[in-house]
Amino acid sequence: MKKMNTVFSAFCAALSALSFTSCLMKQEPKPEERLVTVSSSGEVKVENDRASVCFTVISRNNDAIRAMDENNRKMTAVTNALEEKGIHKQNIATDSYSIYQESNYVNGRTVQGAFVVSNSITVTINDALKTGPVIDAAVKNGATQLSSLSYYPSSTEESLKEARILAVKNAEKKANTLVSASGAKLGEIVSITETNGNGGVVYAKMMNNRNVLEEAATGDALSTPGKSVVRVSITATYKIE
Repeated sequence: MKKMNTVFSAFCAALSALSFTSCLMKQEPKPEERLVTVSSSGEVKVENDRASVCFTVISRNNDAIRAMDENNRKMTAVTNALEEKGIHKQNIATDSYSIYQESNYVNGRTVQGAFVVSNSITVTINDALKTGPVIDAAVKNGATQLSSLSYYPSSTEESLKEARILAVKNAEKKANTLVSASGAKLGEIVSITETNGNGGVVYAKMMNNRNVLEEAATGDALSTPGKSVVRVSITATYKIE
């Protein structure tokens, strides 16, 4: 009996020692992983082959119905002229329509004036080189305002791919410069995050009313759609060896 107790005590002591050793092994901290995180971007220029322009027809008359009828006639003439220039009906969309009565404050009282009808449309031009003739046709047939004009590319899929590749290459160069300067070596990439969404950002060429009118007078700039910039921004994390 005494011998069994001795064996049991030895077994318990060995088990306790093993548990203690295991605890010590678990408490040993792992070496901290060294990382470097950088931000970068890639840009690609792409030819603008489409245009979007906003025309407005404004009519005034002391009679509201007559103002509306006059505006409808003018807008019909504008849209017919646009269609003759090759613009499809589905590429002409009403942007806004409003009717209001002008008023003035004279000698302490409000004097009602004429009724004003404003009708704006947005036109998509699939061939940007036809922008000048389209604007000319709209203005000659009754468009009284041209509020905006923008040129943009019809497709950016390939440009986005190129911009993403450039962004990653630029990130690696930046990270390598930082790590090499500290005397270390750049390791494998850990993560990449696109910071401006999955679609990138397209910076199109936009012109306000004054720019459009000035350039329409010469006709030169309206035939040069230019290029848009497709930009992709990322944040990348690399290991440091």
